[in-house]
Amino acid sequence: DHHKYDINNRSNELQHHHHHCILSTQHIHLNHDLCLETIAVKGEARELTELADKIIALKRGEHSLPVYMPVLEGLDLFIEKRALRRIDRFAQQALLSTYLAIEDANIEFNDKSRVGVIFGSGYGPTRTTFKFLDNIIDDGDFGASPTHFANSVHNALASQVSIFLGLTGPCYTITCFEYTLVNVLLTAQDWLDQGIVDYVLIGLGDEYCDVLGYAVSGMNAGLNREIDPLDFNTCSFLPGEGHITFLVSKPDSLHKNYAKIDNILIRKTQDEIHEMLSGQTVIMNASGKSDQAKAFGSLKQNNLKSYTGLYGGMPTGSAFDLAVACLSLKDKKLYPIPGSDEEVTQLNATITCLEYCRENEFNLYKLVL
Repeated sequence: DHHKYDINNRSNELQHHHHHCILSTQHIHLNHDLCLETIAVKGEARELTELADKIIALKRGEHSLPVYMPVLEGLDLFIEKRALRRIDRFAQQALLSTYLAIEDANIEFNDKSRVGVIFGSGYGPTRTTFKFLDNIIDDGDFGASPTHFANSVHNALASQVSIFLGLTGPCYTITCFEYTLVNVLLTAQDWLDQGIVDYVLIGLGDEYCDVLGYAVSGMNAGLNREIDPLDFNTCSFLPGEGHITFLVSKPDSLHKNYAKIDNILIRKTQDEIHEMLSGQTVIMNASGKSDQAKAFGSLKQNNLKSYTGLYGGMPTGSAFDLAVACLSLKDKKLYPIPGSDEEVTQLNATITCLEYCRENEFNLYKLVL
């Protein structure tokens, strides 16, 4: 339906972004309300799959749901394209973010048995998992794709990163919804404290799929075209997708440091965090959900920030807040909320990331220079 949700404009914008692989477009007017658009494409399978996924997200304009999606570019600088043929999009995100983290740290692992990998995801590789299930439903057991099955296993991302990097240290995956980040960090801390490894690659992310889109549509998601994290009276939630990787170690083990995690507080109540956050700069994972609005809306801090407008809502979204906090501490600047008229301000030496979990429970991550 071309009368709703500016689907024509978004379709044109998408096609212009992928113009190099689009041969032609045919637009047919079926009746007063509905149109049929046919797009002929040519290019590499990986990019065409990415384009198809985005087009599917636009289908049936009356039910379209904006999704924060990352741009996957540059992985071929680290891995040959032919080696990625059977690696799904979510694993490619994990690989790219990991290679970029290592490149940014400017480090070479001399003893690869002393490097651990801990990846976390709230939902795991949902898109590939449901593709595998669709194979079984449509074609039976014999029609199920072995590639889809292999990539649907939750530990696939961490395993593939270990294989491509030739790492032989411990490899672990944690999945526990909103409590994924805190468990990943505490596990990494245990490995380092016990001397099991010298470095830990921490990866966190989630993947969007149509099933998740259907689930969040019942929350009135998509009524807004972008997340408004500080509007605690309206549901502005929009799902996101992405993956981020950190390289962590004991203090002074890396040549390039962004910040130090000074403290982690788990499952604190709303009453407890009021005093803890007094006078602090706080980054909260307010993604526009109604249940979060009540929890965050009672906070009266002067320096409340939220950057969910950059990455969308997902169980591991607070990991992206940690990245923003690290960059802010490194630059000694507090950046404005996306879409606001705020200006960049000077930052003191501390930021607290506030993660709402559920049922009046919060996790706090205090970062210092």
